[in-house]
Amino acid sequence: VMRDMFLHPDWLKFDSGQLTELQAIRFFARKTRREEDDIRRLMEIYRDSLIPIQESVDLFHELKESGLRLFCASNIHQSVFTDLARRHSFLRDFDGVVTSGRIGILKPAPEFYEHLLDAHALKADETAFVDDRSDNVDGAVHAGLHGIIFTNVSDCRRKLAVLIGEQ
Repeated sequence: VMRDMFLHPDWLKFDSGQLTELQAIRFFARKTRREEDDIRRLMEIYRDSLIPIQESVDLFHELKESGLRLFCASNIHQSVFTDLARRHSFLRDFDGVVTSGRIGILKPAPEFYEHLLDAHALKADETAFVDDRSDNVDGAVHAGLHGIIFTNVSDCRRKLAVLIGEQ
């Protein structure tokens, strides 16, 4: 089921908003030959598994308190992000949010970064993009943003300090 659902390219149809959650449940039930209730429960388990890492949340608050504007740019269905934001208050503290599910474009497509910049009046050369996937960071760099591959909080903090000119 993991291979045929979460790791399958069709999952990107859900992340990009091409499928509603109900459509995704029905689609993956047929695809995996499972009951819709089973797939619905898997979707709940998926949501429950998206748990913030406290050290990363602490870095978020540290950066926010320093006066930086922070934006969330995620490949995630809008309904999942909305649910996560209800559960985790820091997600409501971003200065703006762009999700693939809302705009219908997945990272690392250039249009994703263009939308992020345009929607929030950001200048690419003054914007740092942090992501744990190198393909997403490469996409941001190609769009003119500064890119940082997230490996851990200490490394990210150091790279941001260098970029900002504090080191």
